[in-house]
Amino acid sequence: MLVYMMGDTDLEFFAGTDLEEMLSIDASNGLNLVVLADRSPLDEEFLPGYTNEDFVGLGNWDDTKMLLFGDKEVSILPPLKSVEQGLNMGDADTLANFIEFGLSNFPADRTGLIFWDHGAGWPGMGPDEFEDGIPFLDASGEYIAGDILDLLEIQTGITSGLSSVAVEKLDLIGFDACLMATYEVAAAMANLADFMVASEELEPGHGWDYQSLEILNGTSDVTAEELGSHIAKGFQSQAQSFDTDENITLSILDLTVFDEFQNSISNLLEPLLSDPIPAAPSVSRSLNIASRFGSSPNPDQDSHIVDLGNFVEELAGIGVDSEIEQTLNALNKLVVNKVAGIASKRASGLSVYFPQTIDYLDVNYLSLDVVPNWKEFLETFLEVGQAIPEMSRAKLDQEVTSTEYYIDGDGLTITASLGSLSQDTITEAILYYGVINTADDMLYFVGEEPGWINDDGTVTAFYDLSILTMSDGFDTSYAYTYFSVDEDENLYFFDIPLGYMPSDELENDDAPIHDVELSLVIDGDTSEILSAVYYEVDESGQWGELMADPEGAIFPILQMENDDGSLEWVSPSDSMWLYADLDELTYSFEPLQEGVAVIADLYVYDYGGNSDYITIETTVPDHNTIN
Repeated sequence: MLVYMMGDTDLEFFAGTDLEEMLSIDASNGLNLVVLADRSPLDEEFLPGYTNEDFVGLGNWDDTKMLLFGDKEVSILPPLKSVEQGLNMGDADTLANFIEFGLSNFPADRTGLIFWDHGAGWPGMGPDEFEDGIPFLDASGEYIAGDILDLLEIQTGITSGLSSVAVEKLDLIGFDACLMATYEVAAAMANLADFMVASEELEPGHGWDYQSLEILNGTSDVTAEELGSHIAKGFQSQAQSFDTDENITLSILDLTVFDEFQNSISNLLEPLLSDPIPAAPSVSRSLNIASRFGSSPNPDQDSHIVDLGNFVEELAGIGVDSEIEQTLNALNKLVVNKVAGIASKRASGLSVYFPQTIDYLDVNYLSLDVVPNWKEFLETFLEVGQAIPEMSRAKLDQEVTSTEYYIDGDGLTITASLGSLSQDTITEAILYYGVINTADDMLYFVGEEPGWINDDGTVTAFYDLSILTMSDGFDTSYAYTYFSVDEDENLYFFDIPLGYMPSDELENDDAPIHDVELSLVIDGDTSEILSAVYYEVDESGQWGELMADPEGAIFPILQMENDDGSLEWVSPSDSMWLYADLDELTYSFEPLQEGVAVIADLYVYDYGGNSDYITIETTVPDHNTIN
């Protein structure tokens, strides 16, 4: 078993805990556990997440070491280069050389390769932040986040490494990283391994439990599928012990049947591509209903990755039902096992990249060649959305008499009428609500909730007149929330965009804000917070759990309305900043006080992303005077 541990990042601390898990098992009898482990020259004085702690009794190293684990012991193997140095693990050649070394020096009947780091799905994983202690620079000499091991490099590195030792394919490929259980990644790995283990959703920082690998010791009977299932079970158990299991996913994919799945996708997309305009509204509605992973209310932060099985299932009723059934059957064969938390139980096991509008299409995606039919479908759908005739674009009837709202004991309910010519193109309704911040007398939108489109040509939305507050024990701030609910389980899910700055950057006006997403899961019966996990997304789109400097600052990212009605994400004044001691932060949903002015914008969107809205301005009444 080869482990490619790109630990030269702010996940270095977790690299140490996973190496210690490997050290705790007996890997001496029939298991060759070989790890290429990179560390960072930085430490916790720079940022939490980095560390100068001893790892597995080898001290604090900042180069790249090749390790062989035995019976609760570890030894250092010769370096890949002539001298020990910090390798660039974002380079396909490093990956290829590691595979060649591992498989030639430790041949085995069954082989596996696990990747370890931040992940982003089709963009790849990483980064490696330093090479031989030197940070990566761009052409102008400016510091950049590091070198990503992109999907093509992963594919190329594995292919080259296997061919150099005349091995046709691996038995198992695993990605201990966020968001890697995508259609694109599976397509790239399909000819390189029999099975793949990866997560659709973000992974907590603790990642997998590497004690699960001990199942391989002393026996040659464990299949790749059984190993994958054992890894998934161990991951789930460890997440439960850390109270991070509510949102987890982990899929075991049988790549030997991937061609059948690929063919079923082609058969499904063919009729949609041949006549895309009639199907476009249903495609958009299906996209809106599907589970999203690495999601954020801020589309610039969002991964735009959706559950592929959910999406396909929701297409029913537009004339491709037999193709849908074929695709879902093929997906069930592909996903042979999976685990999921209570908040992610809808996950089918495989996701896909699908931005809702062309404005958020990453043009780098168009250079992928592993999913040509999906890429054509995505481009076609987004282009069709741009071609909606102006008279049919999203429109609300702006007459005062067509909009109704009322406040009762539950909250604010708004109903508006759709424009008659746009009823067939409108696919989504969202209510944005805001309040005036007394610190700067500015209007900030502090949340959004999905509305519902009615059969009678109206749209309705509801707001319960509460606001999320966060407190560090000294100060209290409100935060922006995107709300969704699982009515069957009575669970509330909140995605909360935040900004973060470590303490040593607070006085630097040029320091960038770190993009952070807080994922909250709340029990609707008891109001108990079941899970609160902070994730950071870097400038290259890689996601990982945030290790925050407790003396740093965390603060809300809110929306302001421009003069043209568009919404812009902003960071408010530092009066709303809190200490980033994550374990000490508390959360509460507080009712707005009597007399507070509330501004509610009810937006409707068509399948091209065009929008229209109506605005309601009201005040919170005396709670004793409403029913």
